[in-house]
Amino acid sequence: MKRFPLLLLLLSLSLGVRAQAPRLKTALPFPVDSLSGKIRYLAVVQTPGVSQAELYRRARTWFVSRFPDDPHVVRVEDPASGELAGTYCTILQKLTNSYEVWRTLRVDVKDGRYRYEVTDFGGRDIGNAYDPQIYRVEPTNPMNVRRYGAEVAKQAQADIASLLAAMNTPTAAASAW
Repeated sequence: MKRFPLLLLLLSLSLGVRAQAPRLKTALPFPVDSLSGKIRYLAVVQTPGVSQAELYRRARTWFVSRFPDDPHVVRVEDPASGELAGTYCTILQKLTNSYEVWRTLRVDVKDGRYRYEVTDFGGRDIGNAYDPQIYRVEPTNPMNVRRYGAEVAKQAQADIASLLAAMNTPTAAASAW
């Protein structure tokens, strides 16, 4: 009988400990590369019967038409190796603040296929005179994820959808009249 209150006390303490289970991490709205820890959208798309030159032309046309206000978006152009890369930004309006959301898109083309990679996301508070630096959007930084996460995912998916549509549409060849 003397052990019953002790058993009751131990049982009540163990229930209190079980109630403090660790919180589960919420899923991030974007893919994270396991090696670098950076946000990274990557895929290889098959395009049977389309030459490297035609895929390169389509990708180059997409870059120029997608960003007509910035003629210097394309930073790497190598038709021989089939490599194109550009860094660009969009403006995100949240409440009273405006933010730039930066990213890099790389497209590598070969005969019958191409690979795209969207990575190196960054941000900058346009109205913050104290911190004019562009900084990386890191998946391990909860403040970054909260501030830019949904927009990063939305902008990357819009870029990818637009690129896929452009890469599946033949460009008009120069007419021989």
